Amino acid sequence: MKTRYLILATIALLLQSCYSDIEFENLMPEPVPVINAVASPDTVVMASISRSYSYEENLGDLYVKDADVSLYVNGTLHGKMQGKEVSTHPVVDSGGVTEELSRKWIYTSDYVPSPGDDIKIEAATRYGTASVSDVIPQPAYVESVTFDAVRHDGNEWTTQVSYDVTYHVRINDKPGERNYYMLGVRHKDTSDWSFIRIYLTDPVFGMQNQDITDIGSDTPYTMTVTVFDDTMFDGTTYDLRFEEYAYDGYNSIGYWQDSMEREVILYSITEDYYKYMRSVQKDMHRDDSTLGDLGIYEPIFIHNSVDGGAGALCAQSSVSTMLTIE
Repeated sequence: MKTRYLILATIALLLQSCYSDIEFENLMPEPVPVINAVASPDTVVMASISRSYSYEENLGDLYVKDADVSLYVNGTLHGKMQGKEVSTHPVVDSGGVTEELSRKWIYTSDYVPSPGDDIKIEAATRYGTASVSDVIPQPAYVESVTFDAVRHDGNEWTTQVSYDVTYHVRINDKPGERNYYMLGVRHKDTSDWSFIRIYLTDPVFGMQNQDITDIGSDTPYTMTVTVFDDTMFDGTTYDLRFEEYAYDGYNSIGYWQDSMEREVILYSITEDYYKYMRSVQKDMHRDDSTLGDLGIYEPIFIHNSVDGGAGALCAQSSVSTMLTIE
């Protein structure tokens, strides 16, 4: 028995020697500047300048408030962008409301870009200098936006009126080039306009979202916006279809609607913006995929178009149409 105890003790000692403490904090890369910017003919050029961070880090100083931010238009310095604090909806996480993140710091310019403008933003920070650039795309040519609605007046359990709505957005796609689009539908929720859930029933969405859902038979949907390109209809006139299940009073996710007014927005976006949104949406839907149901998560790399840092420039033009469901 003494021999057995000695062998067990020796094995335990050898197992202990196989373990060592690793200081992951020392292996983390140094913070780099993060630029998230918007350039659209609808408003002045704006940018958020922050820094990269680790998962467990305090985010109280996430925004860089002393950056030197320059705006270039078509290769010429337009001027400096000025920083200011703005209030947004509070961010809620597992620990409650993160108050610091409900007060964002943004840099604004006095320049409203036009389609075809080459926009570049350069930010010099204590974490280094980074820049991002892109060209404002031409707006999409939308021939018409229509809908078909089937009204349901309720049943023996409820008197609530509902509608099955099928939208048709007729796009004249420009030939000879790859075009990228982003689609969203907004409704009036209390006093604000917000995006609603739409079901992406068109084959265009089914083909382009297979790598997101990994489920060919399920109809993907979006609560905000979705992106797609013209691979299936390059240079043609295409009738893009999608659906909404609308409720007069409360919508399908339980929020009160003031009216049945809708704003259908089709954005023309750049390739970098498209790749960024695709990577973000794929990351958000990993849990909904077939592999995600099995607990296997494919690593997702968020597309980065910033030189010397991380982030994205959201360059876009949009066409919107107002409808009333009836």
